[in-house]
Amino acid sequence: MNPKAFLIIGNFVKFGCITISGMILSRFYSKSELGTYLQGVLLIATISEIAAWGLPKAVLFYGGIEKNKKNLILHVLILISSTASTFGLLFWLLRDKICGLFSNPNLRMLALILALNLIARTFNIVLGTIMMIVNKVNFMSLIYVISSIINVTAFATLAYLKAPVLHLFICSFGLEVAQIFFFLLVLALTKNEDRFEWNPRLISNILTYSSPLMLNILIIMAGRKLDSFLVSGFFNPEEYAVYSRGALELPFSQMILVSIASLLMPQISRLFHEKKPVELTHLLSNEIHKISLLIFPMFFGLLLVYRDLITFLYSEKYASSSSVFLVYLLLVPIQLYSFDSILQAFNKTIWVNVASIAYVLTNLGIGLSLIHFMGVLGPAIGVLCGTLINSSVNLYLINRFLGNSFRNWLPWAKLAKVLLISSSPLVLLWPLSLALPHKAVIRLFIGSGFYYPIVIILLWRFNEIPAVYREKVQRLLRSGKRKTFP
Repeated sequence: MNPKAFLIIGNFVKFGCITISGMILSRFYSKSELGTYLQGVLLIATISEIAAWGLPKAVLFYGGIEKNKKNLILHVLILISSTASTFGLLFWLLRDKICGLFSNPNLRMLALILALNLIARTFNIVLGTIMMIVNKVNFMSLIYVISSIINVTAFATLAYLKAPVLHLFICSFGLEVAQIFFFLLVLALTKNEDRFEWNPRLISNILTYSSPLMLNILIIMAGRKLDSFLVSGFFNPEEYAVYSRGALELPFSQMILVSIASLLMPQISRLFHEKKPVELTHLLSNEIHKISLLIFPMFFGLLLVYRDLITFLYSEKYASSSSVFLVYLLLVPIQLYSFDSILQAFNKTIWVNVASIAYVLTNLGIGLSLIHFMGVLGPAIGVLCGTLINSSVNLYLINRFLGNSFRNWLPWAKLAKVLLISSSPLVLLWPLSLALPHKAVIRLFIGSGFYYPIVIILLWRFNEIPAVYREKVQRLLRSGKRKTFP
C-alpha cells in the first residue's frame, strides 16, 4: 500500500481512538477531573515538542541529502537522548512554577509522571520521523494503530473502575515506552550496510539546522497552545474541560497534514536544491488538490452536524462546547497544506519565524481582547485569525523563494470545483437536518449518511478523483463482483 495511504488510515484510526477515549472520559469523570487530565496532556504535548529541539525536521531535511542514513540516525538518537532528559529534569525542578501557570493545584501532584511522559513522548516524536526516512511508514502506522487501540481499552477499563487521573498518565507512559521499544526493534532489524562513524561535524550541521527551528517551534507552540493556556489561566478546570471538548483537533487540522508534509519534505528539499521548479510546483499542486478532496467534504459534512456531533460524543453537559468547535471547524478549509514545512524544506527556517511571530501576535492580541467579552470563545477566534495571517505570510515567503506566484502553483480552478461540489449537497440537506427530530444520533446518522455518498458520487462523476485511484477502485469492484458472482 502507498505510504501516504498508510499514514492517512493510521491517523484516522488514531484520531478515532482519541475521540473514543474522550467520549469515555467525559462520561465517567467529572469536569474538574477531566480538566486536570487535559491540562496535564497539554503540558506534555507542548514541552515534548519543544524538547524535540527541531530534530524531526532536521531528520527529514538531511534524510533527503545524507547518504549514510545509519550514521544520521545514531547521531540524532544521541542528541534526542540529551534534550529529552534535560527537559524532563527541568520540568521536575521547575514543577511548582510551571504548574502554577494553571488555576489548578492538583497538577503539582502529577509532576513526576508528567515529566516521565514528556521524556518518552519526545523520543517517540523523533523516532516516528526516523521511520519515515528509512521507508518504514507502514510499520510506524501499525504501531500507532495498535497502541491507540490498547490505549482506548485501558482508558475504558480505568474509567469504569473510577481510577484516579494519575493512573491514566501511568497507562500513557507505559504505552509510550512500548512504542519506543518497537520503533527501536524495527530500526535494529532493518538491513543497513552503512557503518557508524562518530562525526562532530554532522552533529554541528544538525544543530545548525535545528536550533533556529527551536525558536520557530517555541513561537509555533506558543501560538498553537496559546488559547488553551489562556483558558487554563483565566478559568477553572471545569471551564477548561468545556473548552477543550470544543477545541477538537480534527484529523486534517494537524495530524494528517503534518504527516503528509513530513513524508514529502525530503522530496521537496531535493527538488529545490536541484533547482527543478517545474517538478516542484507540479508536486505541490497535485498534493494540494488531493488533500482538498478530503478536506472540503469533511468540512461541509461536519458543518452540517457540528452541534449534534459534540453532544453525541461528550453528552449534553458539553453542549456549550459546540460554539468553540464551530470556530475550530473553520480552520479546516484554510489549512490546505502545512506551508511552513515547505519553507523548512527550502532550508529557510529563520524566515518561518516571521510567519510564526505574526501568528502569535494576532492570536494573543485578539484572544486577550475578546476573552473578557466572549469568554472561552475569544481565544478560539484568536486562533482562527492567527491562522489566516500565518497562512498568508507563509504563502508570500514561499512565492519569494520559489520565484513563482501562488496564483500559478496553487490549483485554483480545481480547488474551486471541489469546493462547489462539496458544498452543493447542503442546499438540500441543511433544511432536511433542521426538520429532523432533535436527537443527535438520528441527525448525525441521516445527515452523514446522505451527505458523504452524494459527494463521493459527484466527485467521481465530475472526474475530480485522480485516475490512479479511480482505477484502483474499479479493479477492486471488478474483483469483488467476480468473487460474488463467479
